[in-house]
Amino acid sequence: MTRLACALLLIACAGAPAGCGSSTPVTNDGAAGHTSGTGSAGAAGGSTSMGGSTATGGSTATGGGGQTTMGQPDGGGQAGQGGPQTCKQSADCRHNGVCDTATGTCVECLASSDCGTQKCDTMTHTCVDCLVNIDCPMSAPNCSTGHTCGQMCTKSTDCPVDQPACQTSTHSCVECLVNMDCGTGGVCQPDLTCL
Repeated sequence: MTRLACALLLIACAGAPAGCGSSTPVTNDGAAGHTSGTGSAGAAGGSTSMGGSTATGGSTATGGGGQTTMGQPDGGGQAGQGGPQTCKQSADCRHNGVCDTATGTCVECLASSDCGTQKCDTMTHTCVDCLVNIDCPMSAPNCSTGHTCGQMCTKSTDCPVDQPACQTSTHSCVECLVNMDCGTGGVCQPDLTCL
């Protein structure tokens, strides 16, 4: 090849858009890079799908919570934090509780015989001072709706210092009828005593 032919060939190559004699075309490199990026995105998508499967595992964790609610397999133990103690018989209950087999839970009482000198309120399964007036002593003959015994009254001024409020519906002296009766920060409980 003559020197003139070589010079013309070099000039032609210099003006070519894709480069002359290059073993790696620029256009192909760009396409390959784009393809590689698409492949990575596809792999990431697969990873996201697997993450969805992990979320399904979360359903298993929920199932575990259900087992806690049911309590121990033998029917004893706590049904959950703060929940009622489950039972099949009274021997499963702590603190001298008895088993209410109808609900499978431990309660304070099912009958007044479970309460010693007190009476059993079968609506709440708790031991109380009285259910009716006859359950109260002569010194405090009236039974309030909170199941406490108190002196007879028609107004609060009829009541002693330790039971200063008169529940007029039962004519019974009680510790409180509303929170205000218990002083600052005090709470009047369902049995009409202050906390």
